[in-house]
Amino acid sequence: MRVLSLFDGISCGRLALNRAGIEPSLYLASEINMSCVRVTQSHFPDTIQLGDVTEVRKMIEIGALTPGQIDLLIGGPPCQGLSSAGKRLNFFDERSFLFFEFLAIKNALKPRFFLMENVIMKKDCERQISELLGVEPVAIDSADFCAQNRKRLYWTNIPSTPRPSPSLADEFWAIREWGESDRLDTYRVPRTPWREKMWHQKCKNVSYALKTPCLTTKQDGFPNAGLIEYRDFCRFLTIEECEKLQTVPPGYCKGMTRSQAYHALGNGWTVDVIAYLFKGLVS
Repeated sequence: MRVLSLFDGISCGRLALNRAGIEPSLYLASEINMSCVRVTQSHFPDTIQLGDVTEVRKMIEIGALTPGQIDLLIGGPPCQGLSSAGKRLNFFDERSFLFFEFLAIKNALKPRFFLMENVIMKKDCERQISELLGVEPVAIDSADFCAQNRKRLYWTNIPSTPRPSPSLADEFWAIREWGESDRLDTYRVPRTPWREKMWHQKCKNVSYALKTPCLTTKQDGFPNAGLIEYRDFCRFLTIEECEKLQTVPPGYCKGMTRSQAYHALGNGWTVDVIAYLFKGLVS
C-alpha cells in the first residue's frame, strides 16, 4: 500500500494503518509543523517528508508524482473556514482553500482509495464537498470508539465494514489519572477570578464523566475538553489523558512541549476511528 498523507500532523493516519494491520510499502507525508514532523520521524523513520502541500502540487506538475503511484490518499484539511461552530464561516473563506489543494491532488494522482476528514459543517458546504469528491460523507462520533465526544465527517470510497458496538468504548473516569502528585501539580489551574469563572461557568467538570467534550488545541485554556477536580481547585487534562482520548499510544508525543502536544492532539485524528475505516481496505 503506497500512501500519501496530506496535513499529516503526528501521523495518526500511519498509526491507524498499523492498527488495521496494514504496513505501507511507501508513506509520503506533507506537514509543515516541525514539532509534528519530529514526532513522526521518531516513530516512523521511513516516512518521506515532502513539506508544504503546495510542494506536492509542484511535484505533480514536474512529473515527480504521477497517476498510479499512490494507492491511498488521506488528509484532513484545516477546518477553521468550514466549522459549524463559532462564527459559522463559509465554504469560500480564505482558510478553506486547502480543501481545494486536496481535491486537486486527488484529481491529478487518481488514487485507488481516498479518505478526507473534516468537521461538522453547514449543509451547503457539506453538499458542495460531496459533489466535488463524488461521495457522501459518513458521520462518526469518536465517542463510539473512545472516551471523547468528537463528531466528524469522513468522505471516502473505502468499502465500509460493520461498526463496532459503542459499548466497547472507554469511559473517561476509567482512563483518567487519579490521585495527587508533583507531576499532576504542574497541571493545576491557577486560582484567579477569571479561572474561577471558567471552572464554574464555561468548562465541564469531567472528573467522573463517561465522555469528555471534544479535544481542542487549547487544553491549557478555553475552550477545552473539560477540567478535573484537584486539591482545592482543579487541573487541566494531562498530555497522557489527551493521548488516550485520541487513542494514541501513551507517551507518543514525548519530546513536544505541552502546548505543542495539546495542539497536535487537538488537530489530530482519533486513531481507532480511522483504523475502523481502514479495515475496509483488507476486508
